[in-house]
Amino acid sequence: KFWLLVTAMVFGAMLILHSASFASLFLGIEMLSMPAFALIIHEQGSSPASEGAFKYLVLSSVASALLLFGVSLSYGLTGSLSLAAFAQALASGGAQAKAAGLLVMSGLFLKAAVFPFHAWAPDAYASARLQVTALMASLVKAAVVLALVRILQGVVLDAHTAVLVGALALVSIVFGNLAALGQTRFKRLLAYSSVAHAGYMIFALIDSTGSRGDDLLWYTAFYAGGTLLACAAFAVICPDEDDSLQGLDGQFARHPLAAVLLALAVLSLAGLPPLPGFFAKLFVFKSVVASGHLLAAILAFVGSFLGLAVYLGIVVRLFRTDLSRPVAKTT
Repeated sequence: KFWLLVTAMVFGAMLILHSASFASLFLGIEMLSMPAFALIIHEQGSSPASEGAFKYLVLSSVASALLLFGVSLSYGLTGSLSLAAFAQALASGGAQAKAAGLLVMSGLFLKAAVFPFHAWAPDAYASARLQVTALMASLVKAAVVLALVRILQGVVLDAHTAVLVGALALVSIVFGNLAALGQTRFKRLLAYSSVAHAGYMIFALIDSTGSRGDDLLWYTAFYAGGTLLACAAFAVICPDEDDSLQGLDGQFARHPLAAVLLALAVLSLAGLPPLPGFFAKLFVFKSVVASGHLLAAILAFVGSFLGLAVYLGIVVRLFRTDLSRPVAKTT
């Protein structure tokens, strides 16, 4: 059952990437989301898992409803479910087209756990098994963000929409990193850091140079790869499903290869050069600056230092040699 559900999620992601209409796109999104709900409670049945799955199901349903409301407004305006027709309607402006765009983007922001649509993520990530958390943080988020790219293909956001999206991105980056700083559990830390990474991803939407698709393709690939590697290495170091960060203390001495891989993965997620995550952020910032949003890029860059503090805490734990006193919690 587990691999059947994972296969359905992968097929849904592939369907999203190759969609030319909202019909196939919505089908792909639901094929991606529904198996994730089942995987959260798969072989668990505990109350926390049921609660996390319920929150994910309810808010995912709300996201789908928002998306369908937006699609219905677009269909009433264009008479077509084509993504190209939707993009043309957005580009031409008009109140109904803007309302459709707002609803569609809100639905996908909710599925991607962008602030303030992130409330489901911490409980859903924490209650799932680590391999499921890894899939939700990588495959689901990457596919939903790339769905936004498919929908907004060739559309340059107007000034007001760009300001709104840029503000949501900046708040997501700062809030996600600040919330992750205070976490003592790996999966909850992943949940909040994924909110920050969602901020970087939607930050690329304000690009007007035409490189949005390529930038986000690289970012999602590097982010997903780093997340999967970090979760795999953590599972080797802490195989008993206890995701307390205290379990990482001094683990380089016991699991040197896994510890080094985990350190490299989280430093890449932090965007430290010359790791892949650095180039992912560089591509996004370069396009945003070229689009004339210099101040927003500077603020996002400053916010990325909060993420560096989050991930450096993990690295410090791994390579500690003095275990005579407890590690001070980051606040």
